Amino acid sequence: MRQPCGRLLNNGNENFPSTSCRIVDVVALDRDGSIDEYDLLTVIDNAITKYPFVRVWNLSLGRDTPCVDDRHSPLGSALDERMKTHDIVFVCAAGNYETTPLRNWPPDGSIASDEDRICPPADALRGVTVGGIAHLDNRNTCVRQGEPSPFTRRGPAPSFGIKPEVAYPAGNCDKDGRHTQTGIVSIDSNGNETESVGTSYATPLASSVMANLISELTDCPVCGDLQ
Repeated sequence: MRQPCGRLLNNGNENFPSTSCRIVDVVALDRDGSIDEYDLLTVIDNAITKYPFVRVWNLSLGRDTPCVDDRHSPLGSALDERMKTHDIVFVCAAGNYETTPLRNWPPDGSIASDEDRICPPADALRGVTVGGIAHLDNRNTCVRQGEPSPFTRRGPAPSFGIKPEVAYPAGNCDKDGRHTQTGIVSIDSNGNETESVGTSYATPLASSVMANLISELTDCPVCGDLQ
């Protein structure tokens, strides 16, 4: 049986979903890996118009400041508006907490309150927010297999919303972020195998599952083509 690429690259690890899907690749970030919110929404709007048959959009990006209790972010609210208007789903990375030492499990209280909460646009109400779990461990890693990755951001969302809703493999590391042989193996922009960690790697796995779920729950011929 053909294995999905993520599982195949990671030695058949069964923590990776067995789903696969077709992909529309949209370039959003600038050459330096950044983009402002206005330009990002412009890219998103153009993509929605160009590919009206796409129901699931993967967003492995986000701001580096955590959300707050009393209001939703403008970017998250903008995505909610588009999801309602176009009947689509944005699958968003929870974000990565990068200040060392990273978190153990259970948490030991060493991280200041709310510093490791999810970052916009992961607070979008209609979207699916994806956290990270460890798919491997060794004697140096902060957490064990199946526990939340040391860097994955947590909820709640504004107004005590439950986020993230799901978690998929994002890698594991030691307290200083070293992840040799415990990261996610993927393909870089040059077609080479590379190893890294982050919720940006977990999010496409959730997007694949979501695409297959929508395909199963609808009789839309286009959705069926996603399988």
